[in-house]
Amino acid sequence: MLIAEDLALLLLDDARGTWLLDGSHRGPALAGAVLTELVLLGRVAPESADADPKKAKLVVVDSSPTGDPVLDEALRRAGDRKPSRADALLPHLAKGLEDELVSRLVAAGALERREEKVWRIFDRTTHPAADPSAERSVRDRVHSALRGGRADDERTAALVALLSVSGVLPKVVDPAQVGLDRRQLQDAGRAVAADDRIAGSVKRALEAVDTAVMVAVMVPAMTAATST
Repeated sequence: MLIAEDLALLLLDDARGTWLLDGSHRGPALAGAVLTELVLLGRVAPESADADPKKAKLVVVDSSPTGDPVLDEALRRAGDRKPSRADALLPHLAKGLEDELVSRLVAAGALERREEKVWRIFDRTTHPAADPSAERSVRDRVHSALRGGRADDERTAALVALLSVSGVLPKVVDPAQVGLDRRQLQDAGRAVAADDRIAGSVKRALEAVDTAVMVAVMVPAMTAATST
């Protein structure tokens, strides 16, 4: 599965089938996961080798098909634009992405699609887990990385980083399940994200994506909290 599909599974409540992030924040997080995958595949990289991750412009360096429709569409959209910062790319990559990912997970048997009535008035679509083993394998990798402060592979490290920068890690992982308290869990998430095995332009590109996701997800929430 894609990193974005792993992230979607973790962001959906297994029993209720509802999201742990609201709609305005899910888009940037899921788009960040797709952009992260393109970076790890060597399709997208910083325009400048020594760019500051917070200001780095990303560019498509290999437009050859990946073989996955979601990634190929994202690659096409990114390639249609001039070199851009990650925060400018995320809204373009997010269009239609959530529905596509959920449809794929339903087709794969990992999720159900349920139509419900809220208060017997409003229609609501939920997506509870259909096959818990699909998410369990993802969760096991995340738990293992958090316990050791280090992931076994780049994709898991990237997934933990996305959970951490989007502020949803404590909602997805019960600290007690990994033998940590809440603060230690946050520290472990940052440690996994800072894995020193990922270096060079890949590291800078991933940091650029993580920064963009954090700004898109966390800053509006913090602003709203301080204005109330």
